[in-house]
Amino acid sequence: ILLSKNEAWGLVVTEAKALKIPSIISNNSALKEQIQDGINGYLVDLPNSLEDYDDITDKIELLINDKELYNTMKNNYDIL
Repeated sequence: ILLSKNEAWGLVVTEAKALKIPSIISNNSALKEQIQDGINGYLVDLPNSLEDYDDITDKIELLINDKELYNTMKNNYDIL
């Protein structure tokens, strides 16, 4: 998970891609070039308040609890 307003190139995302780990990243210009939303991870808008974190926590829980989805996203790295 990398939620950043200004990250030029998130090395942690590149490392996750090398290990075929789905990522959840902020939907900013540089980071969104590394992840295809719903294919090998999720792009999320940065929250403005604590209540806005629901989308992010929902996606975290989904990847933890849905092993089929996790494995599909992991395997999608082979076709990208």
